[in-house]
Amino acid sequence: MGHTSVMRWNPADRWIISKDPVHPALVDRETFDEAQRLLSRRGRGPGGEHKQHRTRHPYLLRGLIYCAYCERRMQGQQCNGQSYYRCRYPAEYALANTVQHPRNVYLREGDIAEPLDAALAHAFAPRRLATTIATLAAAQQPEADNDRQRARAHAALTDCDTKLARHRAA
Repeated sequence: MGHTSVMRWNPADRWIISKDPVHPALVDRETFDEAQRLLSRRGRGPGGEHKQHRTRHPYLLRGLIYCAYCERRMQGQQCNGQSYYRCRYPAEYALANTVQHPRNVYLREGDIAEPLDAALAHAFAPRRLATTIATLAAAQQPEADNDRQRARAHAALTDCDTKLARHRAA
C-alpha cells in the first residue's frame, strides 16, 4: 500500500540500556562489548564492510537469463571449460504444475554473448548513437503505459476492496 518497512541497525549511541537491571545479566558488559566488536568486523552490520565474493567462474549474464519453459531464473554451470546456463526442473514439479519441461535445459553462454555483442556494437555505432540515445530516453518515460498500468492497478485495488468488504460483512 505504498509503505515499505526497512530494518536498520541502530548505532550504539542510540541504544537504551537499563540502569536498574530487572534480571541477572547473562554475560558481563566487557564480554558483550568484545563480542560486538568481533561481529562488527564480519558482516553488513554497523562498522562492517561487505566484501564481494570472488567467483571461480564469472558469468556474463548471471541472474538475467530465464527458462522459456517455466520462467524460472537459470543458474550458471561449467561444462568442459565452457559456461552454460542451466534450468533443472524436477519431474514431480512438472507433473504437479502441468508443465512440459525437460529434466535439464542448457544454454551455452557463447551462443548468447556473440550475437549480443554484435547487436550492441551496431546499436552504439557512432552513426547511430543519436538515434539509440533518443530511443533509450523515450523508453524511460512511457506516459501512456504508466497511465494504463496505473488504471489497471486502481481497478485491481477497487476489486480487492470490494471483496474485502464482502468478506468482512459475511
